Amino acid sequence: MTTDRHDREMSDGVDQENPWIMTSSGVKFDPLNPNPEMVNVDDIVKAAARIRRFTGHGQDWPVTVAEHSILVHDVMKKLIPTTMIAPDRYDNYLFDALMHDAHEVYVSDLSRPMKIAMRHLMPLVDGKPSRSPYDIIESRCMEAVAGAFGLTYPHPALVSEADIKALAWEADRLWGPGTATSWNLQAEAEWMEANGPWIMCVGFEAEVLFRGLIQHYQELAGHTCQQERITP
Repeated sequence: MTTDRHDREMSDGVDQENPWIMTSSGVKFDPLNPNPEMVNVDDIVKAAARIRRFTGHGQDWPVTVAEHSILVHDVMKKLIPTTMIAPDRYDNYLFDALMHDAHEVYVSDLSRPMKIAMRHLMPLVDGKPSRSPYDIIESRCMEAVAGAFGLTYPHPALVSEADIKALAWEADRLWGPGTATSWNLQAEAEWMEANGPWIMCVGFEAEVLFRGLIQHYQELAGHTCQQERITP
């Protein structure tokens, strides 16, 4: 039995040779060859408010990407004054923190353990697992989002630090006190406790606030999709 070209290309409704994702705005987002022109603010806001972190798990109501992004942004506000970063660069770092997971509206929020597990299935390079296909696609999408908004790519180290601190707080919130410590995040959890309280904006309020913050930083940058780049 033979299969014609159309059947091969559109098996189960998916273009097998040139796969693309249909976004809320109707954009055909190409995960293999993404570019800034495919990135849409409305798509990011809507999807980020719907995608759950931790694969949807947790004893409390699971956290969305939008809720997490706002928390990382708020953590960054507390972190910046403790650094040598010039005050006129604060907004760049805050915008980077806010948008650090915006690419996940295209690749989904894959848990850290799953990312590591996928790398273990890859050939070893210098004794360590190499990057997985997901890592490669994720990096391309991150770069496309960064290009659309003028964000720093790769993320500044301080953004990663704020991200891990937020993770520790979320772990204790979703599974109870001590969870972050069991994940080897005791120092981060202690920092969050010392610098709180933290208020998690949830649901539709988080979607509205996330959109408002994006617009705020775009206005400060003076252009819809441009912002001065900074060195990580």
